[in-house]
Amino acid sequence: MLGLRYQLRDLIDDRGRVIVTILGVVWGTLAVTTLVVFFEGLSNTVLRAQLGMGMGIVVVRPGSTSVVYDGLPSGRRIWLTAHDVAALRNGLPGLTEISGEYYGSVELTYAGRPRSAWFSAVDPPFDSMRNCYPQPRGRFINALDIRQRRRVAFLGDTVRRQVFGAEDAVGETILLNGVPFVVIGVMQPKLQWSSYVGLDTDRLFIPSTTYEAIWGGRNLSALIYRSPPAADAEAFERDVYRLLARRHRFAPEDSFALSVWNTRIGEEITRNVHYGVRLCMGIIGVVTLLVSGVGVGNVMYVLVKARTREIGIKIAVGARPGDITIHHLIEGFVIVVMGGGVGLLASWLLMVGMHQIPLEEEALLYFGRPRMSLWSVALVAVILGLVGLFAGFFPARRAATVDPVEALRYE
Repeated sequence: MLGLRYQLRDLIDDRGRVIVTILGVVWGTLAVTTLVVFFEGLSNTVLRAQLGMGMGIVVVRPGSTSVVYDGLPSGRRIWLTAHDVAALRNGLPGLTEISGEYYGSVELTYAGRPRSAWFSAVDPPFDSMRNCYPQPRGRFINALDIRQRRRVAFLGDTVRRQVFGAEDAVGETILLNGVPFVVIGVMQPKLQWSSYVGLDTDRLFIPSTTYEAIWGGRNLSALIYRSPPAADAEAFERDVYRLLARRHRFAPEDSFALSVWNTRIGEEITRNVHYGVRLCMGIIGVVTLLVSGVGVGNVMYVLVKARTREIGIKIAVGARPGDITIHHLIEGFVIVVMGGGVGLLASWLLMVGMHQIPLEEEALLYFGRPRMSLWSVALVAVILGLVGLFAGFFPARRAATVDPVEALRYE
């Protein structure tokens, strides 16, 4: 095999063409990687926003019957109550994540300044189902709050900023329709694009039993649950509907008696779109890097042609075709690896620079930060490796088939 120093010498001798080719690979790699990096940040933000309301949850709301059943007329209003929540929890094995919800508007007063605010009265599992996680030093509603009907409130981040500004809200007392409540926590900022009643960050949350005790709540605005992990989601949904149909005496096949929104369908569509766009980005990247590979291949053909006489001499003095092939194959591979490595480094530096730009928290929440994931680096590295091999293979094969007699006559 020909020595590495001869390969380096050949590359240095043709440094003009080699540098231009490397710059082409650098640009192609930089363009592809940067595109993927920015897409990763934005697509993760979009996916997080689509799933911001919660993953795998089912929202059941009151409806009206559309058929006559068991001697009862159609058009009958079906209301849900806290007893239905208890019946589902006790009647369906494994169902632990379920919460009733009362929602509406309330007058919120702090420091003598009243304002209108939206509220939801819920049970403890609501936070995990709806991604309502507290900031440090705070908490969500717990089982003791429910049992003791405590007057406590958990604030959405937007509500906290509107009412308290930059002040710490935890431990402060607010008035809801003139009734004092202690703030026990503030929600972490989150991005949410789907909703059935409004954004969670724009609301405050209180215990459902406290709402029932003070304001006499009876009919739930909604019922939210998440199927047990091992359950068939569709079959479980049918079981829930049948149990509620028995309790309220409406036909199990009457889809208008209750409004049911299964968020899993939307989640599947969102993920499919996300993966589809990611596939398109991968195809664009492959095509871009292949174009760079064509440039490398053309330069290698030019180099082989320029070295025809030299190759003939090497073959005449005993160099084997395999040595000639490997020599030019490695040259093409080295050019691609050098260009790809510089391109990846430039992309990483660009991403680091973008991370140093100060952005408002809301802008970060919506647009995210560029993110260089392992899959994107691996994809680019694999494609560059293949491009390097194929770009060098055909010129190398041509070099190995040079007729030494004809090559020595070549000028």
